[in-house]
Amino acid sequence: MVLGMLPDNAELRPLTEADVSQALEIIRQRDEDDFECAREAFEEGGLEDQYVLAVDGKVKGVTGFEYIDGTDNSYWLTRTYLDSQLRTQGFEPPMILELLSVLNQRGARKVFVNTGDSADSKRAAKYREERDCYQSLAFILELNYSDYYQPGEGRLTYGRRVGSLYTSRPVFEPDSRGLELQGIAEIDETQGGYFIEWDYAESEMIFRVEDLNGMAGNAQRAQARYLFAGFPSNLPQVDGALQEAGFHECGRLIDFYEDGIDEVHYRIDL
Repeated sequence: MVLGMLPDNAELRPLTEADVSQALEIIRQRDEDDFECAREAFEEGGLEDQYVLAVDGKVKGVTGFEYIDGTDNSYWLTRTYLDSQLRTQGFEPPMILELLSVLNQRGARKVFVNTGDSADSKRAAKYREERDCYQSLAFILELNYSDYYQPGEGRLTYGRRVGSLYTSRPVFEPDSRGLELQGIAEIDETQGGYFIEWDYAESEMIFRVEDLNGMAGNAQRAQARYLFAGFPSNLPQVDGALQEAGFHECGRLIDFYEDGIDEVHYRIDL
């Protein structure tokens, strides 16, 4: 196989209803938790922007992407799995490159993907394979989030440019819109991870320290391990209240919302 190219007998094509059972079995070979999540998503009709790798007409891999609401053409890569017999044959990098080509045609600007690290040796090996693959394709580590999924199992988020890169990074004036906190919600696939839901407000007032303390109290009552919040980097007015309430900045995703506007991540452990 030529590096970066699928062989002539392989193609990446959209996932169809007829492919679902085979795709799920491939996911199940690798990760039971992802299998359950994928089965639920597929049963609810979530086939849009999902793809399969067909080799000699048979489904041997599954991958896909999801548009990130509120961004200028940023996307998440979704679950990417190969049949166990193909993982050692170098199919995964060219499969992802084919998917990036689809994203480029879609007008994508940047793509992000989550993987992890684990104290469990079996899961650690799986994550190491994923990280090696993404790094070989010029994905860059942007966020290292310890104990994210559960104690001892963190989340690592990688980013990669799809469209052309700016010659100079855009600079934005601070956004003076007000902000209001709307509640907390549990993060999928985590044990006790919660995040703050928020929205822009009609006034220019932002949330207070007391509001953040209330959210943290609600999370504690829900037996959360940590509470997470993410805000655009052109909202510097949020930093003071978050720091005073005990949150600390734990990283950022570069050019997440649009070129020049990152997503800044804050966390408080409970």
